[in-house]
Amino acid sequence: MVRFSFRKDGTKPRALHSFTQADLDTIAARINERPRKVLGWASSHDAYADSLSTISGALTG
Repeated sequence: MVRFSFRKDGTKPRALHSFTQADLDTIAARINERPRKVLGWASSHDAYADSLSTISGALTG
């Protein structure tokens, strides 16, 4: 999955050490914000946030 993200723009793959932290943060955000069929077309970021709110509600309520 990560390798696919690096190549999506058509460039040759590069070694991880050639990316800055900002580049890696951008790639991680793109992966986490991509909708997934297994999550009912929600992103993994949205699913995680929903889980946290459910847990938080169970702990406080």
